Amino acid sequence: MRSRYFSLAVGFLLTNSNSCADTAPYFNRAVIYSLWISHLSNSQKFIRDSLGQLAQEDTITQPELKVAILDDGITLGFHNELRETDRNCIKGKTYKKDGQPWIRNDIKRNHGTEMAACVQAVCPMAKFFIKRLEDNRRERNKSFVRSATEAIKEAIAEQVDIISMSWSFSPSSVDPEAESEFSDQVTSAIKKNIIVMVALPDIYDPSESRKRYPACLENVIIVGSAGKYGLSSPESRINDKNCYLFPGEDVRLGDSEEPISGTSVSTALAAGFAALMNHFAKVQSAYSEIQSGGMGDQRSSRGPGASQKIAFLFKKCGYNEGGSQAYWVRLDSAFMKDCPRSLLDIDKMKEFLDVKCTQLFDYVGPWSTS
Repeated sequence: MRSRYFSLAVGFLLTNSNSCADTAPYFNRAVIYSLWISHLSNSQKFIRDSLGQLAQEDTITQPELKVAILDDGITLGFHNELRETDRNCIKGKTYKKDGQPWIRNDIKRNHGTEMAACVQAVCPMAKFFIKRLEDNRRERNKSFVRSATEAIKEAIAEQVDIISMSWSFSPSSVDPEAESEFSDQVTSAIKKNIIVMVALPDIYDPSESRKRYPACLENVIIVGSAGKYGLSSPESRINDKNCYLFPGEDVRLGDSEEPISGTSVSTALAAGFAALMNHFAKVQSAYSEIQSGGMGDQRSSRGPGASQKIAFLFKKCGYNEGGSQAYWVRLDSAFMKDCPRSLLDIDKMKEFLDVKCTQLFDYVGPWSTS
């Protein structure tokens, strides 16, 4: 096993020494300026190098991670630091009745672009499926919810790994039929082992917050906002379900002087982290497939209970704030520190992929939930 890892790693590094040097600045260039994200540099580089290595193997299914972003579209070429986002937009669709395209031509940065950039900052190799929804969530009409329902349905058909929804709506804003159809599609996505990331509503009234969609639904991953020291933001203290806290206060995007805040930002960062962790599972599965001569075990985080596995990882990396239901997801946790720095660190690479990742996504050993 060790020799197989070694030959693959050395072969990749020798044949791609120039490209590795060319991509080095990528990891030094901060799309989002955050100490939290800086803890991911080793993991990002390890996955990027592994994907480059595996691309030379024509006998396996290449690992790919697809994230559907349901929002108000995306502005391509908004900033040089976001050019990776442009390249990673695999497919898009608009659900607006007036036919406005999913690619926007705005001068100012829109919400969907910010969310895509947040995902990309954490998981640079994620592939985006952009869904532009109707805009109005306040009037009593079903256009927004209908568009979200159709977008989820299509994301299921596209077999995405993650659906990210950085918004909420009140049941009072839609009719019962639209509400039910939306709930059914979210449930269908989860049953298809798609991880559904949703924002804890930025609402200070607990009675109202618990009723808002999609955070009120079962088995979604609810994300709240925290400051740089992991303390929950005021609007993230009022949920009676498990909630996972990610940075959401004064996050700076690119070279903008205007920070972005809120649980929507936290949700996008959480979706990026889930995507990065999914890549570990897929890379591990690909290496296992190579080892077995193309007869791999097909292990993947897309297997049964994908949402539960990611929630379990969030808890493993998390700090429970004062016995509350909120877990601050720390990236200086033992799991993240164990990530090898280089493909040439063969022993550590083998241990991390075959032990840590296998245990995580199979629920065995010290990672058991029992």
